[in-house]
Formats: sequence, C-alpha cells, structure tokens
Amino acid sequence: FGNLATNTAFLAMFSPVIVSADTFSDMKTALGTMRGSAALHATWNVEEKNDTNGRFANYKTNYVASVDVTRDAAGLRISFSPVLLNQIAAEGRGNPDSVKNKGRNAMNNVSPVDIADSLNYADYLLGLLRRGTPVRESRVIFQQKPVRLLVLAMKEETEKEGFHIGEVKYLEDKMMLWIGENNLPIAAERSQRISAGFLIFRGQSTRHQHWSFIQAGDSFVLGSYDDQTTFSGMGQHGNGLTRQTVSLH
Repeated sequence: FGNLATNTAFLAMFSPVIVSADTFSDMKTALGTMRGSAALHATWNVEEKNDTNGRFANYKTNYVASVDVTRDAAGLRISFSPVLLNQIAAEGRGNPDSVKNKGRNAMNNVSPVDIADSLNYADYLLGLLRRGTPVRESRVIFQQKPVRLLVLAMKEETEKEGFHIGEVKYLEDKMMLWIGENNLPIAAERSQRISAGFLIFRGQSTRHQHWSFIQAGDSFVLGSYDDQTTFSGMGQHGNGLTRQTVSLH
C-alpha cells in the first residue's frame, strides 16, 4: 500500500493542480451518510512492534492478537479464543507483569474503542478532517481506477486543559486522500515530523499513518491501518509499528 501511495503522489505532481472546496465538502457529506446501522461480523487483528535502544532502555516487543467481533442491534460483542484465554491464565500464574507475556500484552492492545471505530470509521475520520485545509487536488490512477487525490495541510489540535511540560512543534503535517466516484475515500495517508523539547533536552520523531477503507452497506469499515513512528533524542532512538486489520465475514 505504501509504495502505491508514494507512486500516485509522485504522478500527481505532474498533473494539473486544482484546489476544490467542493470535493472536500462532498467527501464530508458522503461520510456523514455512513450511519453504521447494518449488522456486521468480522475478525479484528492487531499487531504491535516496538524497538528502542539507548541510554535508558533497550528492548524489543512484538504482540499479536486476533478477536471475533459482532455488531448488531444488541451492541458490540468481542470474543477471545479459548487458546488465548488459556495462554493468559498460564502467564498469570508465572510473572503476570512481564513484557515477555505475549498473550497478556496482546490482550491489552485489544481496544473496544478501536474496534467500534473500525467497524464504522466515518465519524472518526470526520473528526480528523476538521483539522485539515485543502491545498491541492489531482486526478490520478489508484488501484487501476481513476480517482481524485486530495492533499490537506493538517493542524494538530492541542488540549488547553491538563498538565503540559515542554514544547512540541509540528514541522510537517499533511494528509492525502484517494477519493472514489461516490465521494468516499478509498485510502488515506498522513505524514508528520515533530520536534519536542524540555529545558536542554530535545528530540525528533516522525509518524506515518496509512488507512484503507471498505464500504459495507451504510458502514465505512477500516480495512487496514498502519501507524509507524521513529524517534531519536535524549540518548534514545527507536521505532514502533501498530497495525490493525478487519476481515468481514
């Protein structure tokens, strides 16, 4: 997915440059019609990898979990397999807080909120789009179909409430959306470069997010999501990956 996204973005640089508020508005209107009322049955998978090295910590982790999910008029139900439940019980009898416990740590990454969002991602995506301003629109070929590529300049919202230490600057923040004929996004990508510091300590990080979407009736399903980060500073460097996928039945 990432390579294809990069290629189409490259082609778009040589296409006529258009900025259309209508495309942006039409996309948000189309997302607003995705109510997520139809019953869905799916397998939801999550994988998390972390690798950090430096002055304060050195470790690698890799957790994978898969659950069966059902959404209907009765609500959202999440089912864990007996194999995973037995593994969690066995790890609890040993050292329940160890980072080596793949079962227990994998279950900690199963978020009911993430699952609910993924079965109808329209509302969450609309929230992201509130932070975006259209800067470029192009006609490109994506997954062997003509689509519109919309590029947004993003602005991360910061909470005024709470306790904050240091300074965070977004050096780059842009989002690209590949939009089909029905005005719904087929895929999206967001890239961020961030600088943070406190007193004499400074660090930098990058974050790349990739989404692919599936329309299932009036549900806007998050078919796959990758969140990749790298960081360096204050004597530490590392990278992380969170990957979620939804397989409809």
